Amino acid sequence: MDDHRGGFVRQLYVQEGKSQRQIASLLAISRTTVKKYCEGAQVSMGT
Repeated sequence: MDDHRGGFVRQLYVQEGKSQRQIASLLAISRTTVKKYCEGAQVSMGT
């Protein structure tokens, strides 16, 4: 799921031009997490 979410976040950011703040609000995740996804990092969402 994390890989899919990361790809989706990058798509929103790069292709659709949404800001990191907009994406964080839309997906209910922190802006810091969005930033990591946009930079291509693998983010652990804690289980």
